[in-house]
Amino acid sequence: MRRSKTYTFWMVVFFLIIIAHTAFSQDRWRIGNRFQVLFEHDNNVEETIRNARAAQSIRFLVQARAIRIDHRSQIHLSYLGGLQIYNDFVIENKLINEGQINYIFNVLPRLKLGVRAFGRLKVFLNREMDYALGYVSPFLQMQLAKNLIVQTGVRQENLDYAKSTYYDYKSPSVFVEMNKRFSKRISISPFFSYATYSYNRPVFQLFPTFSEMNSPKQFDHSALISLRMDWLRKGWLVNLSVNHERYHSNSCGYEYRKQYITVLVGKNFHGFLIRGVGEWQKKKYLDDLLPAWPLELDTEREQSNFLVLDLSRDVTSSLTCVVRFAWYENESPWASFYYNKRLVNIGVEFRLPGK
Repeated sequence: MRRSKTYTFWMVVFFLIIIAHTAFSQDRWRIGNRFQVLFEHDNNVEETIRNARAAQSIRFLVQARAIRIDHRSQIHLSYLGGLQIYNDFVIENKLINEGQINYIFNVLPRLKLGVRAFGRLKVFLNREMDYALGYVSPFLQMQLAKNLIVQTGVRQENLDYAKSTYYDYKSPSVFVEMNKRFSKRISISPFFSYATYSYNRPVFQLFPTFSEMNSPKQFDHSALISLRMDWLRKGWLVNLSVNHERYHSNSCGYEYRKQYITVLVGKNFHGFLIRGVGEWQKKKYLDDLLPAWPLELDTEREQSNFLVLDLSRDVTSSLTCVVRFAWYENESPWASFYYNKRLVNIGVEFRLPGK
């Protein structure tokens, strides 16, 4: 974990240096920076199934983005840093750092090579639940027709917890995605991925045929099929995604089949920007026995059913007021048990001048 934290820390520093440097470079860089301060009320801060307790907190968020596009390549850099401080539940105080890069190089007029990289470091300030998550994904993008683009590639993802190797995994995967634009207003994108997960823990079987010392490690694999539609008309932005996932495991209790639908809507009404995103999920475990231990250490890594509504209005060119409502029904660390959570956020956003 120390090595993962070190890598993630220097990646964040690298992103900050590059983004700061771009502010003084050529006009081909486009810069965007914002800072949010939000008051939050959480009716289930511990994310428990029963006897939920409420708490208030202050959330600080810093986001910086830099984009540069020329005739040979394009690069997108982003950094997101968040700090959340509770008044009563100091054990939940946390710091999150995320960095992402997306680079594309034009090899031929219809052929592009690219790479994506992402890193996330979540640090709890008063308990040892820290983890680092990251991936690297090189890809190939081809334009087969005027409005038809195909992208395919591989991805290597790693998860590393600070105080436990039981939930760590290494996950290589392959993916292919098509994007067909039917007009300026609508496009459809089918997507397929296949991933494997190698865990650092022994398998569990009802009737084991091996000794505990010689127990093999848990090895899972997942196939995901998605269909996404983007629609833009008269100021309405709608994104709809329909997904089906089949998850297999050599450890008893982990196999499941899941379907979920995600909808994102945005619209500007007389100076008020309204955004909403929601997801509905149907998940069924296929083994006779559910896992006897938690699925995850961090409950926030699982989002099952949720609805988030965001209302904002610009006060000045650099100041915006924000109100956000959120409802969650997420799977708890225990398989097939769900908890409810409601959040209310009120605050302001400051935007720094950019090029």
